Amino acid sequence: MIIKFKKIDPNATAPTRATLGSVGYDLHACLKVGAVIEPGETVKIGTGIAFGALLDEFGFELENYGGFVFARSGLATKDGLSPANKVGVIDTDYRGEIFIALHNHSKKAASVEHGQRIAQLVFQPVFLPILEELDLLDETERGAGGFGSTGA
Repeated sequence: MIIKFKKIDPNATAPTRATLGSVGYDLHACLKVGAVIEPGETVKIGTGIAFGALLDEFGFELENYGGFVFARSGLATKDGLSPANKVGVIDTDYRGEIFIALHNHSKKAASVEHGQRIAQLVFQPVFLPILEELDLLDETERGAGGFGSTGA
């Protein structure tokens, strides 16, 4: 499979995989000047990158996938910075710049510099079922039991 991308900003860093075993592509901050994120604050950080369609080996566009933006574990655990929406979803038809809304969960200000790895992007297949409305749903043992209904 091939996913083409475009550098919207010539100073952007191409997405990279840290190792051959890495599942996610690191997304890098594309900033003219560094950013400071205060405790409890969320700041939108651009990557300078946009993605095109996912193509199969024959050049046909695949529609049953999505790009999912996750935190980088080191940045989240050491600096308290992670995506504000926990997991960002990039739809197959979005062609604009990828932004990461970084939230500072720590008690101290954190800085983000140009080129810094700020999130990771994982491409995954998704199911796109046809939704059908019903008047009644089938019964199950759990029923409508919600949070905590199956135990602690």
